Amino acid sequence: MEPPVGVLGLDPVLLLPVPLPERVALAILGPAVDPEPVARGFVLGAGHLRGNVEPRKPPFGQLPILETGGLVIGQAAAICNYIGKVSGTEGKDAAEYAMSQMLLAEGEDLYNMMQKYQPTTFVKSKSEDNAKFWADLVPAEMKKVEALLITTPGDGFTNSGTTIGEIYLFAMLHQMNLIKPGFLKLAGTLGVQKFYESTDALAAVQKVLKGESAIGALGQYFIPVE
Repeated sequence: MEPPVGVLGLDPVLLLPVPLPERVALAILGPAVDPEPVARGFVLGAGHLRGNVEPRKPPFGQLPILETGGLVIGQAAAICNYIGKVSGTEGKDAAEYAMSQMLLAEGEDLYNMMQKYQPTTFVKSKSEDNAKFWADLVPAEMKKVEALLITTPGDGFTNSGTTIGEIYLFAMLHQMNLIKPGFLKLAGTLGVQKFYESTDALAAVQKVLKGESAIGALGQYFIPVE
């Protein structure tokens, strides 16, 4: 587990080490969790969180965690699924729910791939072949996502368009696009590119990316090879 970049909290309190999808999801869907989220600052130390709230120990000893309604929720997928559940964006029916869960799992896979191959603000050099990652592995993975997308009508993977899985996937694609702008077009996955662009254009998403939400400015976690 790499150390946290900087820790911010919300009411409900969301504590994150990197600009992961929970930030986007909570900012877009947060009113269903709490109508007036207010940013608050925290520090991490001695195995627990301390600040202007009572110390809470992350269930698995790591960030991110979400504190809300007396709950302390750990693990990225669990946090996003909780947000989806309480905001009614887990999918309007069983088919959408299944699609959303597939996309959330794919987002996790992409994040793990990036952790293996792409330098971060904390680990600026990785031993794996970064050029091969972008030339071979990423296009192959995006083609799988494209094949899934073309089975559905419209620009999104669901009729709802902003299920928690779609938001999670977008946030991972965005982090990748910061490293390699236009990588979806280069991979020939124009459907996924259109999905990315249409989600990116949402006012709530832009508010987050511009640092204008209650969460504040987001630093870049994954960085180009030096």
